[in-house]
Amino acid sequence: MSSSSFYSHGKLLLTGEYFVLDGAKSLAIPTKKGQKMSVRIDEAEKKSILNWTAFNHENNSWFDAKINYKSWEIIDKNTTEFSQTLLSVLVEANQWTDFFLKNEGTITIQTHLEFPNNWGLGSSSTFVNNIALWLSIDSFLLLKNTLGGSGYDIACANARSPIIYQLSNALPKSQPTFFSPSFQDNLYFIHLNQKQKSHLAITNYKKKQTNLSAINEISELTDKIIHCKEIQLFSSILIEHEKIISQQLNQPTVKTRLFTDYPHAIKSLGAWGGDFVLVIAREKQELSYFTKKGFHTIIPYAEMVF
Repeated sequence: MSSSSFYSHGKLLLTGEYFVLDGAKSLAIPTKKGQKMSVRIDEAEKKSILNWTAFNHENNSWFDAKINYKSWEIIDKNTTEFSQTLLSVLVEANQWTDFFLKNEGTITIQTHLEFPNNWGLGSSSTFVNNIALWLSIDSFLLLKNTLGGSGYDIACANARSPIIYQLSNALPKSQPTFFSPSFQDNLYFIHLNQKQKSHLAITNYKKKQTNLSAINEISELTDKIIHCKEIQLFSSILIEHEKIISQQLNQPTVKTRLFTDYPHAIKSLGAWGGDFVLVIAREKQELSYFTKKGFHTIIPYAEMVF
């Protein structure tokens, strides 16, 4: 009997959403909450079976699957969409390791998500990264060949500080950066009560012709935000960033759409239309504006960022 455990941080993309796919420099942050994965292998039970159980943030089981990892068949009668996703990721991982070829024991895996699944903090990317850590394979390659995306979420999963992330010739480049603004007590993350499907948002973005000058502008705004020391300047940078993305997507900003009379800057994060937004509040009582509109998940910056 052998056992091991793995951990991946969640993610938020503060700048560069969408344009990160085309090489824009982006600011990404790992979150304090992530996903754990434990693996137990019973070599005595030579059944070549993988038992997978996933637990949510309330420690309730939400998914179970039994897979034969020699034939790559799902044994359960009631398969789900995630069953197929899990199988496809494992089959792809099998292309880059001889682990499953060498083993015949019964594998028991449990995953524990630390945040609600609908928060959009990376339930999928942390799952992929933990599999890659377990099998000692390239997590960026595993993501690229299965779920797709820019890979910034994988970089965050393994990061221990905010990072500057960029694709250069389609290859991921990630470097730690210091980003701890003096005005962070005025920054909040607010959930929009719905989860955006990133792959659909990416598909829609790729249908549009990308503006090269806009990519460079986003990269410049990322640099400005990292070095920004004054909240008024920070606010103006957020507004400019929103304007560029809005024009590219031909969509109204989240402030125009939902919070037009709020007095301070609001910025969408990641795929527009769902998940979290970044909000500036000069006074804490200003947050009642959002609760009155039904948005009750409000997390201070320091409580979210790792």
